Amino acid sequence: LLILFIVIHLLVFTINERRPRYMEHVFLSLACIVPLVISVFPFIGKTSHYGYAGDWCWIKGDSGYENFLRLFCLYLWMVSFIVVEFVCFVIVIVKVGRHLKRIETTSEDSPAVLLKIRQYKKQVYPLLCYPLVNMILAIPVSANRIQNAIDKENPIFGLYMMHCTIYPLWGFANAMMYFVSKETI
Repeated sequence: LLILFIVIHLLVFTINERRPRYMEHVFLSLACIVPLVISVFPFIGKTSHYGYAGDWCWIKGDSGYENFLRLFCLYLWMVSFIVVEFVCFVIVIVKVGRHLKRIETTSEDSPAVLLKIRQYKKQVYPLLCYPLVNMILAIPVSANRIQNAIDKENPIFGLYMMHCTIYPLWGFANAMMYFVSKETI
């Protein structure tokens, strides 16, 4: 969710050419409230609807409701966010490419033009790494979980291998992206 908000923030920045500070508080509030609501959803009623956790802390059970809950709690949202991130990512890349091409074709070497190019390179390009890393890591993990929900009697070994290899790297990759940013340091 935070990476989705980074991409939306980046899109607004790219279109308006200035940092939308008013959105930051809204994004941080939503990033706290939405996961809380989703995590409380299964506790509505007299009993917990999560069910028993099996291997990999995965909701265990054969009922349709438990299968729905597996997908609803995380993977439906994650796949939806990745699609939106991808669309925003493409729009940002196209917009920045056009804008930089227009700046470079004017062949002005004025300080304002050089400052704008430096600003894009400093603020836009590092932020594009977050959704890119998120998409690269989320797609195999999501594919494995969705395949398991659809046909759990026939798991695919290759998907499990990618899942087991990639999933633990998610936090590490995000931390590396965070610490590589010179502004963050």
